[in-house]
Amino acid sequence: MTSTLPQQHPAIAQCMSALAECYRASGDVDHAIHLHKQIINMMQTHCMVGVITDALTNLGTCYMMKGVWREALDALHQCLTIQRAYLPQLHPAIVKTLYWIGAVHWDSGDMEKEKAVQILRECLEIAEQTIPMDVVTANALQLLGCHAMDEEQCDEAEQLFLRSRDILRQVAPMSEEMARVCIGLGAVYHDSSRLLEAEEATTQALKILNAVHPQGHSLIQQAEQLLHLIWQTKFGN
Repeated sequence: MTSTLPQQHPAIAQCMSALAECYRASGDVDHAIHLHKQIINMMQTHCMVGVITDALTNLGTCYMMKGVWREALDALHQCLTIQRAYLPQLHPAIVKTLYWIGAVHWDSGDMEKEKAVQILRECLEIAEQTIPMDVVTANALQLLGCHAMDEEQCDEAEQLFLRSRDILRQVAPMSEEMARVCIGLGAVYHDSSRLLEAEEATTQALKILNAVHPQGHSLIQQAEQLLHLIWQTKFGN
């Protein structure tokens, strides 16, 4: 392809992005980061806004996988700045970037949770005005549900998890995202002494996780621990 197209052709960037995703999926995140940086540098002189913002988002999520929070936020904020300069303020791409910024703040530690909640609420506010509910929206609702649980606001947490579950039932019913929501509901129902519902939700999470992850995966262990706790509470031993 490089022999027939200009070196900075968007099609080449698309191939590089696909290759970067293969590296990321195989665990070679550093190689993926290198390719995304190449795409950004290659496309800047041509002002290919969509290609650049996609590469910045992918770069940010790769840094997120490595736990390199500052670099992840730098890439995602660059992306958001470009999007807000070139796109309508209620554009779905902005929703996605806001979600990833909120997720980075969430994952980077307790000191960043309030910042994450603020950004995730902004993400949802825009999403509800512009786009059909999707996995990104469901994930934002799930994280806000976790925050409500941390604040011991079980009723609010339940409503957020249920909204997330309703979306995922339509777009990703057998996904890790759905399993996370079911675990959240299981915890809410356990803390509210609704043990039958807690057991059903957590069992559903395990069913999904066993279909999409190998035994020993951290989420499977989390669901198994919650189910054991529910049984302990239910049977008193």
